[in-house]
Amino acid sequence: MTGTLKTFSLRVYDAPGVREALLDLQDRAGCDVTVLLWCVWLAAQGRETGTSLPAAINWSQTWGQAVTAPLRSARRAAKPLAEDDEAIRVFRQRVKTIELDSEIITLERLETAAPGQAASGDFAELARGNLQAYAAAARLTVSFETLIECISPADKKL
Repeated sequence: MTGTLKTFSLRVYDAPGVREALLDLQDRAGCDVTVLLWCVWLAAQGRETGTSLPAAINWSQTWGQAVTAPLRSARRAAKPLAEDDEAIRVFRQRVKTIELDSEIITLERLETAAPGQAASGDFAELARGNLQAYAAAARLTVSFETLIECISPADKKL
């Protein structure tokens, strides 16, 4: 059992290579990390995104654009200023904590509002299908193979 989406995401995010793969997909291709984690969490539970996908994308985009993205921008903008200023370093850390709280709210909403549907197949096959469905719905052209390779071993440890 994979546990809640939040628990799964926090564990998987720290697995070797996963953080880097997720942030690369976010920065390079415009992917939503919380939706990517939701897609692989569903796969780990033997489920596909199905009809839950549009609602998941809509909620995550709406909240992300209004709340998470501005927090991320503020945190990133403060980074060079924080190098030599303790007060800015402390401020930046608080913004980072609030940004994480915002992402956790997204994960909790995705788990309850977009449960996916039962499917058959192994983890990699389901993850690939879920991620490709997300890319198509979000009109993204991207490969998820590195992410799937990093998460597959991590998932076996959960």
